[in-house]
Amino acid sequence: MKKYLTLCKRAINPKNWRDIYNEYRELTMYFFVGVATTAVSFAVYYIFRALLLHFMNSEKTTVPVVASWIFSVTFAYIMNRVFVFRSTARGKIRILKEVFLFFAMRIITLLSDIFIMYLLVDLTNMHNAVYEFFVKCASNIIVLVLNYIFGKKIVFRDKSKEV
Repeated sequence: MKKYLTLCKRAINPKNWRDIYNEYRELTMYFFVGVATTAVSFAVYYIFRALLLHFMNSEKTTVPVVASWIFSVTFAYIMNRVFVFRSTARGKIRILKEVFLFFAMRIITLLSDIFIMYLLVDLTNMHNAVYEFFVKCASNIIVLVLNYIFGKKIVFRDKSKEV
């Protein structure tokens, strides 16, 4: 707690912002990439929800969740590789392994997202836009935290620091 109070005190002075950014660059970049990825996810989700409702009269959430996942994970991989974790993987095999791990970890969080939406929207039959929005927000927070942990500890871990 003391560390966070000290950080808040430092953050009051704009002269400290560059040092704070450098100290917390990875988390800061992950936050911004996460916001952008979430925007992609929500946009695609609601586009597919509207298309399904309009053309198929369906209120199910699985197809929109999967579509939003495909678009947002592709976006997230590129952004995380370049801006957040600054991957140094080179060569076809290493990059393909990294891509495979990234998508495999994201499949785990996709299943989490599907389960949460199914449990709290489909099973409860609460197809109310406001309720669904808040459930989707809660689901995305859980997914975001899991994705950071998987990215940091499994996909983009710095192999040069391993013993």
